[in-house]
Amino acid sequence: MQTEHGDLYDCVDFYEQPAFDYPLLQNHAFRYEVAVVRTKFSGNKKYDGGGMNITIEGPKAKFSQYSMGQMKVLNGPDYIQVGWMVNPTLYGDNRARFFVYHKASH
Repeated sequence: MQTEHGDLYDCVDFYEQPAFDYPLLQNHAFRYEVAVVRTKFSGNKKYDGGGMNITIEGPKAKFSQYSMGQMKVLNGPDYIQVGWMVNPTLYGDNRARFFVYHKASH
């Protein structure tokens, strides 16, 4: 699929992904589950959290520069980060792009 700005997003059928050519994944049964853990309110426990609102007002960056804003949430070695980036070297223009990146140990 191509956006009106020329960005390409490719979709691959789940069972045709190159990773499944790996011998240990041959004939493997996959379970589709959403990774969500629900918490229940308890008056004696403290829950921390995070959030952000971002507004992007057309930032400009020279070809050798980039501009970005992000939020990163860590739990030991695992993390997820979200934000936006303008990177002419990477994308060839000054449009802001949203990104999500994560690392999970398991």
